[in-house]
Amino acid sequence: MSAMMPMPMPKPERSTHKSKKTKGKKGQSKEGRGETGQASGKDEVLIWSTDEPAETLVWQPGPPEAASGGAVPIDPVAHGGGGVRGEQRNLATLMNDILGGARQQPLAETGDATQRFAAAIGGAANPDVLLAGMYWWSVLNGPASQREPQMIDGADRLLVTHADGTRHSLLVLTQDDSVTEPAKLDFDVSADEILLPLVSRESTVVDLITDRFAKLQGRQAIEAVVEIAENVNFGAVLGPMPDMEHTCLPQDAVAVGINETLKASVGLVFRDGETIYATTALHAVEQSPSEIIVRGAYGRIVAKGIVTDSCLLQFDETPSITIADTFAGIYEGRIPNPYQKVLFHRINGDCVRTKVLSTDMDAYDPDPAGRIRSYTDPVTIPSDSGVALLDEDGTVVGFAYKRTKRDAYVQFSSWIWAQQVANELGIKERCHGLVD
Repeated sequence: MSAMMPMPMPKPERSTHKSKKTKGKKGQSKEGRGETGQASGKDEVLIWSTDEPAETLVWQPGPPEAASGGAVPIDPVAHGGGGVRGEQRNLATLMNDILGGARQQPLAETGDATQRFAAAIGGAANPDVLLAGMYWWSVLNGPASQREPQMIDGADRLLVTHADGTRHSLLVLTQDDSVTEPAKLDFDVSADEILLPLVSRESTVVDLITDRFAKLQGRQAIEAVVEIAENVNFGAVLGPMPDMEHTCLPQDAVAVGINETLKASVGLVFRDGETIYATTALHAVEQSPSEIIVRGAYGRIVAKGIVTDSCLLQFDETPSITIADTFAGIYEGRIPNPYQKVLFHRINGDCVRTKVLSTDMDAYDPDPAGRIRSYTDPVTIPSDSGVALLDEDGTVVGFAYKRTKRDAYVQFSSWIWAQQVANELGIKERCHGLVD
């Protein structure tokens, strides 16, 4: 049994942290408010896949655009915290507004230590993202975070790339009702405070990164992070958690055969002999588990991913799904690069292209029972829940989860990491290790 992608439907015609320079001892080491989108128990839930030719799976770059994503006109709404009326402010533009958007020197060119770090990892990953991730991991796990409890108490911490991809700042989205507007966080972090968590016995971030790159030693990674702590000004923003909504919205019950009620999208499809399985968003179907239908075939939930808002459906009859041949597996142990081009296919045939703007800081020290999300421009709409987000090679990065509401001060769509969905649903075990 192997994993596959359903084919798309063709489109119908018609705080600045200024680190104090110190002589640090170098060491060595080995969701938000506004839950919506619950389906009514009376609804018949339809999840769509498609069976048409896959021309839209071919990557065709769109017109040039600003690396920060720019502003996209929408219906006029008021955005708090300095937002522009009538425009969407995405994660990158929010950070530019508050911290500044001037380009900075790449972190990997800070000095000798960072250059050695970049040489050790080669071209396998973006060294700036890894360096920034280790830096902010140290901030969040060291003494500095104790001076700002809002950074760790029930908050989402996003590493946001902005300033044309040259700055990597922390956005803390808190549930604290006293925080009403996004604002810059000002506090100093010394190089000693950055060093301490990295050499601690409890440190895991250095091990995770050195395990991935055979030529990288733990001491090299630590020295590089201390070097950027001594020489680079990092910024952080604290803001209220924006109101969120699932990309699947409830609709009135409609009789099948008269009209079709769309609830979500199929992510991956699995075939085991004559049995078909598919993934989708749990929030879209859990209230009507006996009424799930995909392309004329009724399905039932055989596995639930509570943390990742996902589920695995099994069909007794074969739904009319033609499998695309471009599936290249799922991201495992990789953090998407800043502004990485990604795409997904909507049930109306559109191929939607966007880019990754941010990833949760938890990606640098993952909790097996936790939830990691990457973030793009606010491109998801009702019925996109559960759809697979692909990179240019056809590898699945994640699955559609939520997006901010239209009147939120910052706009983005969030995507649950595909690897976490596969792990929570036990897909590899069900596939006997044959997930492609």
